[in-house]
Amino acid sequence: MDTLQHRLFLKFKVNNISQPGIFGPIIFQELLEHVRFDKKTKLIDGQLHIHTAHDEGDDPEVCWHLWVEDEDTGEVFDINKIFAADKDSEFEKCEFNYYGGAVDNEPEELWTLYKKDKKEFWKSKTIPQKIKNFRAKVFKSEWRW
Repeated sequence: MDTLQHRLFLKFKVNNISQPGIFGPIIFQELLEHVRFDKKTKLIDGQLHIHTAHDEGDDPEVCWHLWVEDEDTGEVFDINKIFAADKDSEFEKCEFNYYGGAVDNEPEELWTLYKKDKKEFWKSKTIPQKIKNFRAKVFKSEWRW
């Protein structure tokens, strides 16, 4: 699954999408469903606690986050972490702790719409056309996964 995630990351990069935001994990989860991957996965939203090498007892940086998780093993697949590490190699040294569940400051109305109705989500005018076009390319049969 890591290989598939890295291939998707490279396809984002080739298509000049440097920060997919919530669209990265959503497209990755949809891709896993599309290719009928042998493991059961789900999208999780919750808090991400980032501990840097410079923290030394300080509180971690906390933010709302979206990731894909293997339902059996709990293994986390975070395409946005790959993007962050690509931009700044210091992210590879950080410790990422994922806590699923309700978060007070869910930042995206889009995430709420996605949970409610996936088709309406992808029709939303607030989603950049570049992301919609990229998603369409991902699911074209000429791309081998």
